[in-house]
Amino acid sequence: MTKQPTPGTEFHFLKSGMAYSTDTSLTGGTTVSRRGQTGTITQTLLDANVDRNGHTFFELLHDEDAQINRWGEIVFAPGPAPADLTAWTPGTVEEAAAREAAHRVALALSDDAERRRAVRAVNQRFSFPTTQVSTEIDGGRFR
Repeated sequence: MTKQPTPGTEFHFLKSGMAYSTDTSLTGGTTVSRRGQTGTITQTLLDANVDRNGHTFFELLHDEDAQINRWGEIVFAPGPAPADLTAWTPGTVEEAAAREAAHRVALALSDDAERRRAVRAVNQRFSFPTTQVSTEIDGGRFR
């Protein structure tokens, strides 16, 4: 393990879904990370996440290799979340939901030119949907 960060250190999550403790009481709070969420390390946060060996996952904040060894990916990083960090990971269900919501808003625009620009912007911002329906017909049946 590497050095424990000090209280006041900012960090941000690159991955949604990591549960961590926010309170040291037995009925203490647990929070689930959201990609792009920025937090500040406090002594309470450090104390609430000490494992049976006296370590916290926050010790991995500045060690990307150790995060990859532990979780298979980099889960969080130092400092505030960059302004261009999306709330979704490309290719995930979260991205598909965000794309669909943005697409609905674009299609609701009444001006044709504005609607086309908005749909184009959605297509540029998001990756293409991962689900597709085949329109090929094989023996009278869709495949």
